[in-house]
Amino acid sequence: MNEALDRLSCFDTEDGLKRLGGSREFMVELLYHFILEFSAAADEYERLMEEGKRDPAIRLIHSVKGAAGNLGAKQLQASASALEEDLKRKDLAGAERLFVLFAGDLKEALEDIRRSGIEDLWGGRGKSPGDEALLMGLLSQFKAYAEAGQMKSARKIVRDLELYHWPDEAGRTVDAIRSLMKCYKIKDAAQAADQLLEELVGDVI
Repeated sequence: MNEALDRLSCFDTEDGLKRLGGSREFMVELLYHFILEFSAAADEYERLMEEGKRDPAIRLIHSVKGAAGNLGAKQLQASASALEEDLKRKDLAGAERLFVLFAGDLKEALEDIRRSGIEDLWGGRGKSPGDEALLMGLLSQFKAYAEAGQMKSARKIVRDLELYHWPDEAGRTVDAIRSLMKCYKIKDAAQAADQLLEELVGDVI
């Protein structure tokens, strides 16, 4: 656990630990949930703004800012704060420019967590390991529902996928599918599932 935190470069772990009462385990847990909650935040923000939903977009950026601050991601916290202020002032041109910086900082923070190994360290806690046959079955069901546009049924399969710990790339693809579904990108989620299925079938052959 200490090694994973020491690998982080975008997070001031000393500052984050002070805010969290010194608990390294709690910090690792929050970093893991940061990925789960905000992996698709940039895409979700763009969708909200395209739909003219400025207030929900402000709330999303505010949530990222708060989480980044608690974890010591000072650069991301600063870009999120600046973007939030421009949105509140209805300076949409300024917000558009600041979003580029925010999206870059968010991407860097997410990649930093992934490189640290925290996903593997925390992601499997309390979950049963999933095998390849189970994964292929669930992905096939998800793909069928997603391609048919059956959002409710597709989401149920995503919840089933989240009950298990999937290794390496499979786990990251499942996280990506969950994030895409959160942004209502059901076709993209179906494509991600199809790509992983092809890889799994190739491994079997």
